[in-house]
Amino acid sequence: PANEDPFIVNNPNVINALVDAGGVYELPLQGIDNDGDQLLLEVTGDGFDPAAYGMTLVEELLVPGEVKKTFRWNADCSLYDFSRQQTFLVTIRLSDNSDCSFGQPDSLQLRLTINTPANNRPKLTFDKLASTELTVGIDETVSFDVLAQDLDLDFIRLTAVGDGFDLADYNINFPGNTGVKEISSPFSWRLSCNTISLEERSTFDIYFIAADEGTCGKAMADTVRVSINVLPPTNDAPEAYIQGQQEDTIRTFAGTRYTLM
Repeated sequence: PANEDPFIVNNPNVINALVDAGGVYELPLQGIDNDGDQLLLEVTGDGFDPAAYGMTLVEELLVPGEVKKTFRWNADCSLYDFSRQQTFLVTIRLSDNSDCSFGQPDSLQLRLTINTPANNRPKLTFDKLASTELTVGIDETVSFDVLAQDLDLDFIRLTAVGDGFDLADYNINFPGNTGVKEISSPFSWRLSCNTISLEERSTFDIYFIAADEGTCGKAMADTVRVSINVLPPTNDAPEAYIQGQQEDTIRTFAGTRYTLM
């Protein structure tokens, strides 16, 4: 049977758009079919689900021979994860429900790119720590403060991990912290023979990490390693002496009892 193909009004075939992160992009769409057939206007993504990234078609009119919808992209980074993909190829497809399914659909391609602002890396600093490589003896205490700052006022998470060991296994105290702009956390460790075996490990590398949540999933982090070299405890040789006796030679009479303390 005779059938005219449906068409998208003022179809440019391809649209390239740059959308600011956190913004909303809208494109009004109108489909016409001169035969008065029922129309279907749908959206598909090239290798992704449009709904998973906040893309929808809002229906405004659907009558035989005409359809109106608005393509809407809510590029809200707090709702959708844009860390793995920032450019999206979308196809808008218009087809009619004609007798025997004759006719060709019309299509429009959208190449959408999300524009994310620059994200400064958070900065780690230390207070009361002269060097990031320390030499400490057992039975001594090492303590300092770890500070993290983010110029973008992003949410920061301050953590620490041991290289090949758990901090808790050695009674290393570092609670960490979370917050915005500036945060800090104390570090303290009382080295003890009860937890440290120098035959097994004498150097402890600890990585301090300040990570922000960034914008649209582009998180940044600053990592600093602090190495703590452990020495055996100080052990002075015992000293023997005779109480009240300065000289090392004693003269006395035979048969006399002499007591030394």
